[in-house]
Amino acid sequence: MLGVSIYPEPCYDLPIFIFDITEMKKKMVAYINFMPLSTDEQYLKKYIDPLKAVTEKYSHFPKKEMPEWMKPYQNAATIYSMP
Repeated sequence: MLGVSIYPEPCYDLPIFIFDITEMKKKMVAYINFMPLSTDEQYLKKYIDPLKAVTEKYSHFPKKEMPEWMKPYQNAATIYSMP
């Protein structure tokens, strides 16, 4: 298991970067997310919308339904997969 969270300095308005990869005997789970600090439409356009291209680039990763408790953190830049 490898998990990384990068929090911006409080003086910056940047989203939190989260990366987690877990390998088990028969499967692997990958989770990559940029967690916005605001749900304001302008904030999301500035920081999350440009990341949609990255999500689309890796759209070939096998999709996996997120557990219910994770869904509030999902956005257009979230990748959750079981390759």
